[in-house]
Amino acid sequence: MDAFISADSDGPSIGTPRSRRDFLALAGKGATVLASSGGLASLLEAVSAQSANAGPAAGKGPVEGEISFTWWGTGERSQKTQAVMALFEQKYPKAKIQGQPVGDFNTYWQKLTVEAAARNLPDVPQMQVRYLAVYATRNVLRPLDDLVQSGAIDVSGMPKVLVDSGRGRDGKLYMVPTGSATNNWIYNASIAEKAGLAPLPPDMTWEQLQKWLLDAKDKMPAGVYAGDLRGGGDAEWWAWVSSHGQPVFSKSGKLGFSKELMVQYWNWWETLRKAGATVPAAMMQEEPTDNQQGYITLGKVMFDQRPANQLPAIQAPLTASGKGTLRLAAFPRRPSGNGQVLVNNGLSIAANCTNIPAAAAWINFFTNDPDGAKAYASSNGAVTVTKLLDAQIAETGAGSPATKEYLQFIKGVIAGRPTIVDFPPNYTAVVQAIANNYSNVAFGKATVESAVDAFFSQANAATS
Repeated sequence: MDAFISADSDGPSIGTPRSRRDFLALAGKGATVLASSGGLASLLEAVSAQSANAGPAAGKGPVEGEISFTWWGTGERSQKTQAVMALFEQKYPKAKIQGQPVGDFNTYWQKLTVEAAARNLPDVPQMQVRYLAVYATRNVLRPLDDLVQSGAIDVSGMPKVLVDSGRGRDGKLYMVPTGSATNNWIYNASIAEKAGLAPLPPDMTWEQLQKWLLDAKDKMPAGVYAGDLRGGGDAEWWAWVSSHGQPVFSKSGKLGFSKELMVQYWNWWETLRKAGATVPAAMMQEEPTDNQQGYITLGKVMFDQRPANQLPAIQAPLTASGKGTLRLAAFPRRPSGNGQVLVNNGLSIAANCTNIPAAAAWINFFTNDPDGAKAYASSNGAVTVTKLLDAQIAETGAGSPATKEYLQFIKGVIAGRPTIVDFPPNYTAVVQAIANNYSNVAFGKATVESAVDAFFSQANAATS
């Protein structure tokens, strides 16, 4: 993914058009304007627009004209997104949003990578913390700090830890978080209760969790495993490392923890797998990535890991088939660290955007407008402004217990000082390395120790 993005660090700067680089960039835009629409007046308009985007009044100009906006998500989420866009255009009738939806998550990032390489990103792309560094370090996103300082974008209603999750490795704000998300455990409480298992404690340790799953394995109904096999997943790995008080990545982007900690982690999973407390390696390999076909959704496992915001979508088919009620449980935490890691979604502004007032107004509306928040209904992570989150929890009726549990769970995670991982560029290669090397362990092709050596070598090479 990273290879598609130009390493050119001399990209367009929008903040203060005073430097030689900015002058040249602006001159280039002006030349384009002259060529396409003909005339000095157009060039002067471009200069004026750039000037309005800088300084203490950054992004405070008239909200008018067209901006492009792209997001991921299909079906109901895409409809909700377009509903918020319609509300924005009602409030700002001189502004127009050209929507560019991309349904599939992976396809979205592939498309964005190509557009970034051409420095032709949509004005406002949806962003996520795991991918932020890829774009922020290549100067294809505009820093947003001056827009916050000018008041064009208001982040005063959200906790600081959420705001900080949108910062790049240089400390600048490149994404305004609009959906707070986290991975966590999820389990079928109905199966657990029938098996006579105690509810998972809120502050369980890794040792307690392992014992709970080992105790459960012989009490499951026929065809149901106590747990899924997630030794190759990245979210569980962040949780393990973070809860042990070690950084997942160093400031240089290399793995920030010891090999011994990784050996212990994969041995934790191997103890469960070898005891039959998880699905076997072959089932792990065959599990579809589609949530609706996942083993927890089909009732084939009691325990798994999924993002909290997916609870309502996974619960719905289980309810329809009468296979139980799901509950969320936090990753283990220790005095030295918290296993809950924020993987927030948000909105950014492309460095090539020339209509900053409209782009900033759109982000501010999406983040803070009560009607917009109600229309979107925390579809891609819990709304990040505290008063809006509280309102959604209060308004969620008895007919949507899964949605209410998800929102309350996220609120508890935020209050519990979650961990922010400094994901490096090319993080996707690290994800692939952990999956491949644990697969080698589970299929008996490598020892845990040799797989850890290979994982460290591959991951550090990928982030160099």
